[in-house]
Amino acid sequence: MGSHNLAGMLEVGSREQALRWHLQSNHYPPISLDFIGVAEQAIEDVDCGYLDNEILMPNGRTLTAAAIVDGLHLGQFLANDADEDDRWYDADEEDDE
Repeated sequence: MGSHNLAGMLEVGSREQALRWHLQSNHYPPISLDFIGVAEQAIEDVDCGYLDNEILMPNGRTLTAAAIVDGLHLGQFLANDADEDDRWYDADEEDDE
């Protein structure tokens, strides 16, 4: 998913610029830029360990911070620099819901 390009964006630009590029270029169809704030909040929540914080998205759905980070492939934005193959949350917990 363009992880090398994203890594380069994160090194030279702001996180918001990298998020804009990621949502528009690494997803098909592109994800609306209305989700920038949601992505930022999910990244902050997961970085702080609040995986289960619920976030209202622009489309009216409510998901946990962990589900948003996973669904939008935001692992490279996390402070622990997880890549998409890292499981920074317990996948079994997600199945229990």
